[in-house]
Amino acid sequence: MTMMNDKVLKYQTYLNRERNKVVPSYECEQHFYYLVKAGDKEAISRFQRMWDKKKLSGGLDDSLLGAQMAAASVITMVSRSVISGGLDEAAGYNIDAFYKGKVKDAHTPEEVKEILSDMVEYATESIADLKSRANDVYSARIAKCTNYISYHLHDKISLSTLAEKYDVSPSYLATQFKNETGFTVSEYVTKMKMEAAEGMLRYSEMSIVEISDVLSYSSQSHFTKVFREWFHVTPKQYRDDFRARDDVWDNGNE
Repeated sequence: MTMMNDKVLKYQTYLNRERNKVVPSYECEQHFYYLVKAGDKEAISRFQRMWDKKKLSGGLDDSLLGAQMAAASVITMVSRSVISGGLDEAAGYNIDAFYKGKVKDAHTPEEVKEILSDMVEYATESIADLKSRANDVYSARIAKCTNYISYHLHDKISLSTLAEKYDVSPSYLATQFKNETGFTVSEYVTKMKMEAAEGMLRYSEMSIVEISDVLSYSSQSHFTKVFREWFHVTPKQYRDDFRARDDVWDNGNE
């Protein structure tokens, strides 16, 4: 019982961080881009706070040129974030080109901030709209199932679990779920667990053993096997590669 409570606590901590309730300070910049990718409108106010405190792109001075140089990096990262979030690649690169052009023609640092605020708002709304249209595809029952899965990744979730909860036969639910999502329940659960694992490896200090346990894998080796099948690298390699790229980004903006 204690172990399950510990799993729930750790998983809820992860969810809270994704909702921007608890975010360690050193993770702020990368988490901002994660919010953009998720289509979370909190990205707009977070951008404004971070920009004012000179916490984006390694800091910026008060000159117009300094603001323009920092803005170029922010625009690049935002455009790549929305592509990663599912926006059409061409649309992402159009955001990059359009807003870099606007920043180049800006006359004051304040105008640069306004342009970037507009970009962040547009980017997050685009992703939110994309996700909303995707959700509209699901029937009420399947939407409830996918929502339940998202909030119970610390549990073992099966087709029978969902069928019993929503009072439908397993065979009927299996067919409906596959038709609407394109995945079996098992495949969808694995997909969501891998997305959660990806976020935990990037934005938390949880060990791989802890992540495996929180996501209810029978062992670290089983978790590693599944993760490797999805991402073609081990969890450790994924975390190391992400942090190495992050270090290069930080050093390039000092």
